[in-house]
Amino acid sequence: MAALVTVSFASLAGLTLGISGGKDFSLISTEAQDNAFAFEDASAFYSRAFDDCAADAAYASHGCLPGNTFCGYFGANLPAYLDNASRRLNANSTREIAYSLEEAASCEELSTQEKGATYRVSATVSLNVSSGNAIKSGRSSRMLDAEATRDDESGVFRMTLTEGEKAVAGYAVQCPTPTPSPTP
Repeated sequence: MAALVTVSFASLAGLTLGISGGKDFSLISTEAQDNAFAFEDASAFYSRAFDDCAADAAYASHGCLPGNTFCGYFGANLPAYLDNASRRLNANSTREIAYSLEEAASCEELSTQEKGATYRVSATVSLNVSSGNAIKSGRSSRMLDAEATRDDESGVFRMTLTEGEKAVAGYAVQCPTPTPSPTP
């Protein structure tokens, strides 16, 4: 036997006008809280884009076929990584998420070893998360050390990203062995 459920418009109106189980309820405060969660997610997403750019800069400068300087690659490409993060964040979002670099990202070489180098990169990004009635704005800063090495004997490229003492990412790649060109 089917049960009939009746919901009055007055009870629905009470929810949207401010009473729900004896607590204050506001669509605007809920929207602001949702924006705060979206801001934290966006901040983490932009941090990962920053990390990806640093990892790719390490590979571009010391990887299997190096063709760039670390700082040159990082500085030239970070805006594209962050733009891509914005497109992906906004693709299916009910909020508008935007960023701006507060100043140019910094990059410095900390040390050079025989087989590689260590770099420090940092950037500060201003973030805005907005929806119909609420905006959440703030800043997100990131500083990493990137160590890149390549051993020509073994053909192994290694990259490690650290934030202070904490390892953020790392990987190793076995570079292909060049094949000798045939002699005529």
